[in-house]
Amino acid sequence: MSRNGLAKSTRSSQMQFILFGCTPGMILLDNKGAPFLMWWFSRVFWDAAEVAGRAGEIYSARPAAVRPVVNCSWGKKLLGQTGDGMKQGVVFLFPGQGSQYVGMGRSFFETYDDVRRLFQLGTDILGMDLERLCFEGPEEELVLTENVQPAITLVNIACLLVLELQGLQPAAVAGHSLGEYSALYAAAVLDEEAVLQLVKLRGRRMQQAADKHPGAMAAILNLAADRVAQICQECHIEMANYNSPGQLIVSGSDTGVAQAMEMAAAAGARRCVRLQVSGPWHSRYMEAARKEFQQDLAGFAFQDPRRPLVSNVDAAYVSSGEAARDNLARQLCSPVYWQQSMERLIEDGYRFFIEVGPKKVLRGLLRQINREVAVYNVEDEDSLEKCLTGLQKLAIVE
Repeated sequence: MSRNGLAKSTRSSQMQFILFGCTPGMILLDNKGAPFLMWWFSRVFWDAAEVAGRAGEIYSARPAAVRPVVNCSWGKKLLGQTGDGMKQGVVFLFPGQGSQYVGMGRSFFETYDDVRRLFQLGTDILGMDLERLCFEGPEEELVLTENVQPAITLVNIACLLVLELQGLQPAAVAGHSLGEYSALYAAAVLDEEAVLQLVKLRGRRMQQAADKHPGAMAAILNLAADRVAQICQECHIEMANYNSPGQLIVSGSDTGVAQAMEMAAAAGARRCVRLQVSGPWHSRYMEAARKEFQQDLAGFAFQDPRRPLVSNVDAAYVSSGEAARDNLARQLCSPVYWQQSMERLIEDGYRFFIEVGPKKVLRGLLRQINREVAVYNVEDEDSLEKCLTGLQKLAIVE
């Protein structure tokens, strides 16, 4: 069985194209140098050998990996690195819980055979009717943590697949909380079967912990992070997300969060919004979930990242598969350092980003963090067309 039974043959063909079609600077973007070049060659031949396995069952006949799709001539050649050190490779960002909506993924499902195969694969792996859940809901069923986590992850991977069919591969990746699992898939740390099984387990463990220790979360807008951290300490709750300079999320007990909202408003916050969530995510109340999920993670194979991947827990590049495994367990109780993650990528020279998945949440946050970078989103045919047009105008693709 192919480790990446879905996109294996697609990735092999496109890596050949990018390898011969891009400048040497593109190879250096992944900070791998010659070893990464050697891996590309070995991956091509390894992929070809495995296409006859599950990839052959899931995917349609190859070598037509890049099919005649909308504007397929665009994006075939990613340009390299400029003389001033600015990296022109595109960073793919993957959204997490909260970006879901009934109907997400339908546009690509109706357009691409490969996306329909992906949905069927997800249904077979998880025993869930993901097509009905994503396209019909109902909303109250979709938003259940155990349902929404695999649903969003599947749609993220579907959007990634469509970009790959256009010839686009990320120079680096990151994902917001749950979205980090999609980033791990994009970096070849986890295959699609493992990532879907893990996010379902993650959702189950989190909800079980929340049932035992109910709590709340709130967004604090336009108040300095150090002041919010001080309020959290006084209210015995925790910082959950550093989303942007103007948006911080706190998590903890119901009474603690309510008190923190009052104190933040009195301290000058522009607005305090209680979030519609079913538990106090990224807080000490997830400790039981962390312990159980750590045992779950031990049963899955993690590969070393094949491209730069920035982690939520420390805004640092993930060095190995084992580090990725450890980060996923830590993530349940740790804050999401999203602002710091984006600043890290920007400091390292990346200027072009695509949010790959439903809605435009990460696109909006990145614009709050740095308005000088270019950021697009891809969730349906219209947004795909706008993204490809924008990248072509910026001379990021040919």
